[in-house]
Amino acid sequence: MARQEGPYTDRVRKALGLAARYTATAKKEEVTPALMLAGLLAVEHSVARSMLRKLGIDIGTLEGLFPPAPRPAEPVRVNGIGYSGGARLVVESALRAARELGARHVGTEHLLVALLEAGGTEVSQALSQAGLKPTRLRLQILRQMGAAAGRLEEARLYVLLTASVASAPLFQAAEALIAGGADVIQYREKELPDGPFLANALTLREMTRKAGVLFLINDRADVALLAGADGVHLGQVDLPVGGARRLLGPTRIVGASTHNEREARLALLQRPDYIAAGSIFPSATKEAEVGGLAYLSLLLGKVKPDCPVYPIGGITLENLREVLAAGADRVAVSSAIIGAPDIRAACAEFKSRLPASGK
Repeated sequence: MARQEGPYTDRVRKALGLAARYTATAKKEEVTPALMLAGLLAVEHSVARSMLRKLGIDIGTLEGLFPPAPRPAEPVRVNGIGYSGGARLVVESALRAARELGARHVGTEHLLVALLEAGGTEVSQALSQAGLKPTRLRLQILRQMGAAAGRLEEARLYVLLTASVASAPLFQAAEALIAGGADVIQYREKELPDGPFLANALTLREMTRKAGVLFLINDRADVALLAGADGVHLGQVDLPVGGARRLLGPTRIVGASTHNEREARLALLQRPDYIAAGSIFPSATKEAEVGGLAYLSLLLGKVKPDCPVYPIGGITLENLREVLAAGADRVAVSSAIIGAPDIRAACAEFKSRLPASGK
């Protein structure tokens, strides 16, 4: 069992020490996130290595991306080695991940999640060289850690809930969505004042938590934080993904809207946990550029995002087959479900027509 001193386990201290030795050996002055990852991978019998192995990842391949670790007997001066700005963000993120997941100490698993969340381009590039998808890897690691965000990978039916569109009162509509099998519920209100919006969000959060349904807030990362939501969905003119992450922490979901290839590529540079692609068809609930099935096919076939993609906008039971034929395995729906006379039945019918998780 790893010894624990202060906020870090012994193996985390060892990983950080190895990162400093890597840095000194490379004749650099600051530990970077990539060198921190090298140090983490070099620690034997760690929780992080065990989690990676459970996903079928060859640790040797990852270690091969970096120079051999300095042998303990080699004299390496590490005095004066500092941390780059990116490395400091990783440490801060690891501390927060441990706190959010109820851990008493920062373990190697928290450091791994922090590197995947805050490690920046150099960590993403290193993992991509090994054939890995950093965003999906982060979600898979979070799932092993029991974090709600880890369920996003398997979430197929995402429903946007707005009181004015629903055919039933807000909370009754939410109950019907839960009963009908919605995997994600996003609460979206553009006109409601902050006080009632937060009060409703708190109630919806409690309902979805009990049911094991992911709960997101549209646009407002501050309300998501106050309500204890699982995350936030951001539009093109909202906070950047990185800004929302700094506010919400490393274990929650941050999604982003995209309407065309340019927006998708720019969004993916910020590493969101998922992107919404649309509008696929003209929508009665939102005025947005209609990218159509052509955009969806291009996104899935050419851009190939490193995260789940939710087609959105005007999707109905009548055109769902076309969306799935374009390559989608999940959808985001609003009025076709919450505006239906029987919300539960509409939700259940959509769910039955989507591929099962893992297919």
